[in-house]
Amino acid sequence: MPIRSPAPGTIAGVRILHTSDWHVGRTMRGQSRAAEHQAVLADLARQAGALAVDAIIVAGDIFDLSAPTPESEQIAYRALLDLAEVAPVVAVAGNHDNPRRLLAVAPLLDLGRVVMVASVARPDEGGLVEVAGLPLRVAAVPWQSQRGIVSADDLMNKDAFEHAQDYAARMGRILSALCEPMGTDTVNVLAGHMMVHGGEATGSERAIDVQINRLRRKIETDPSNPVYLQTVRGKGYILYVD
Repeated sequence: MPIRSPAPGTIAGVRILHTSDWHVGRTMRGQSRAAEHQAVLADLARQAGALAVDAIIVAGDIFDLSAPTPESEQIAYRALLDLAEVAPVVAVAGNHDNPRRLLAVAPLLDLGRVVMVASVARPDEGGLVEVAGLPLRVAAVPWQSQRGIVSADDLMNKDAFEHAQDYAARMGRILSALCEPMGTDTVNVLAGHMMVHGGEATGSERAIDVQINRLRRKIETDPSNPVYLQTVRGKGYILYVD
């Protein structure tokens, strides 16, 4: 797709579509959402074409589980390739994704204009993506857990607040290293899947499930076969009282 002509003395503008957290394979109260995912992701590709975007960034949690089903993989990879027919795609792994599985398919996705960054890498080893045909550099930061970035010795011998400080400092060094080669001759983007300091958690279906399981452990003789707090497919939860 042609790049719009820049004003004199400036670099060309780049129209970027950002998307993330597809969570393909997730169910809701036991019901498959495969058809919903297929419809929404197909519409996303249509919207990308209608908006004539120059590049697409998929910022993690493509899948809901680290071991997705074949159906989930078919849906997600088809969506990535459909998006890549519109514009080059840069994708990073999220905390729900399996980096090794994504690395395994990365060479195939690359043939379809999808750059998959599944693990943190040096700028010259894939961590800084220069998108072909565009004045665009993407510093790609896949999910990096605290355990993965803080050494085992630190985990054993430091307090929790010190771990958080170490994590922030080390993530800062990673981000600085990835962004250091960026210049003023390109549009520079930092794309990552990470926690934000000071962010507030919101309610979710998964949070509700956690609370339900806690309640069952308190009131049920056998929480795996609940009598009082039961799941009703398509409706939710019902509390039965003697």
